[in-house]
Amino acid sequence: MFRDKVDFSLLDIRTDAESLIVAVSSQNSVHIPLEKLFTKTNLDRLPTDKPVIIICHSGTRATMAAVGLKQLGFKNIQVLKGGIVGLAQEDTPKNAPMK
Repeated sequence: MFRDKVDFSLLDIRTDAESLIVAVSSQNSVHIPLEKLFTKTNLDRLPTDKPVIIICHSGTRATMAAVGLKQLGFKNIQVLKGGIVGLAQEDTPKNAPMK
């Protein structure tokens, strides 16, 4: 999606402590810990006009969040397979986003 310049949003649902260790910093990212996600205020922060990719540590919490969001009617929800751990393991100069 980075390479294809697709407009999407990253939803980091890790705890505040996890986010301090490895931050997801992008203009199209939002950090809402899972335990705070399903409030009206935070659900209203999620875009409905573009894909939302959910990120957690390993992908497990993101999958649960995706199921919940889809049940609430969100259509364009995806999970980053393997989470931050998977991203770190797959991040190489060969597949890094192009500037």
